[in-house]
Amino acid sequence: MRSLTASTTVAALIGITTALLSTAPGAEAAVAPTSNTFTIGADLGTAIAAASCTPANVMPIRRYFTMGVRNGQRSLADATRMCRKVPAPIRANGPQAVNAWLADKHGSHRIPHAAGGTSAARNTMIESARANQQRGARPMSGMDEMRIRAANAVDGARALAPRIGAAGRVAGGGAGVGALALSVPEAVCQTRNVRNGDATVGQAAAEVGKSAALGAGVGALAVVGAVGVSILFPPAAPVMLLAGKATMVVGTAAVAYDTHQAATNPARCS
Repeated sequence: MRSLTASTTVAALIGITTALLSTAPGAEAAVAPTSNTFTIGADLGTAIAAASCTPANVMPIRRYFTMGVRNGQRSLADATRMCRKVPAPIRANGPQAVNAWLADKHGSHRIPHAAGGTSAARNTMIESARANQQRGARPMSGMDEMRIRAANAVDGARALAPRIGAAGRVAGGGAGVGALALSVPEAVCQTRNVRNGDATVGQAAAEVGKSAALGAGVGALAVVGAVGVSILFPPAAPVMLLAGKATMVVGTAAVAYDTHQAATNPARCS
């Protein structure tokens, strides 16, 4: 990677912030339609807090206290146990998403009331109203419980998919921009070296590949780091986004300058 000095390397790698500003279309549901690394990180930070079954998150969901209960309601401690039966990715989307998911669900009893079962959370599973009604007063079998857990896990995976997709897209964008930032100047240099007989085509391709791999790795790591910071400090996301725009300009200029030097200054590639 002879085309880049240490200082220019650092400046060029700042160009990966272009990926931090890229959109992630299709991140519907939990993630805003237009998302970047910082907003995705902030969203994840908020989601992690929302997914916890703290009193503040349990109290707004009245069905935690009432589903499967014939008379009265559960204690806060038992309602918290019910909260933990809701897939975490659904809880992460907030009270509205939880209530929507619970809308067609029953608090089904492993041991029915008629057979001496209680309304305690330990005797209650969350399943579709239709399945509960079809089973009637029959106690749950092991297969019933496995089916309920599997169905709820599928619902949780569906709720998580938009976040995974959005994060994957910006991570891929970071890798792509990082690879481009380092491989373009290197490709210009290696083209010159092949023409001058200083390198074979295979050697030149290997050097360009090394530059692209390094840039991709740094770009992906930068995105992961930005997401991590945004998770820890969600309110900082707007400030980080503005800083990202500034560093994008610096990085793009650095890559353009280094590419120009590689094309016009033979000593740059020696």
